[in-house]
Amino acid sequence: AVRVSGLVVSYGSFVAVENLSFTVNNGEVYGLLGPNGAGKTSTIKVLVGVLQPRAGEAEIYGIPISKEVESKSQIGYVPEEVVLLDSLTPREFLEFTASIRKLDKKIVNSKLERFVSAFELKQYFDTPIAALSMGNKQKVALLAALLHDPKLLILDEPLIGLDARSSKILKELISFHAKKGGAVIFS
Repeated sequence: AVRVSGLVVSYGSFVAVENLSFTVNNGEVYGLLGPNGAGKTSTIKVLVGVLQPRAGEAEIYGIPISKEVESKSQIGYVPEEVVLLDSLTPREFLEFTASIRKLDKKIVNSKLERFVSAFELKQYFDTPIAALSMGNKQKVALLAALLHDPKLLILDEPLIGLDARSSKILKELISFHAKKGGAVIFS
């Protein structure tokens, strides 16, 4: 699913990631572990096309990350710092996300009904995102990442802000995703 070889990420003279190589296969949950500043988020940002590496290669399902559009369609991504369109409601944001990905409305509505119920978002579904708690914003970001059934989930500290019940549900979803043949990178 993912192949990283000799990855180097730097910010000016500071090297955040030095010569990192790893592979993630379908059916695996791969954890990026380390202290703050170890380069986990920098590595993830390279994989999703937000940062350009100084050196090295990375591929998503055999597609070089330099071909972002092709590789991004395979990814469901939740960043460390969630940024959503605050003037929209979760419903509007997720409908917008579905329209960009050209997803079938009936399938999306069925998925959203299940996800909204599981993550207890129903009472907030028509509330402006700006008024939501950090945890509820995190839930909206998770739903947006899962909506198109991506082969690869890239989750950068996705449990931050989630209550215990939602954390358990997310862990179960990650496990299920891997069992059905998907891949997960989790920091």
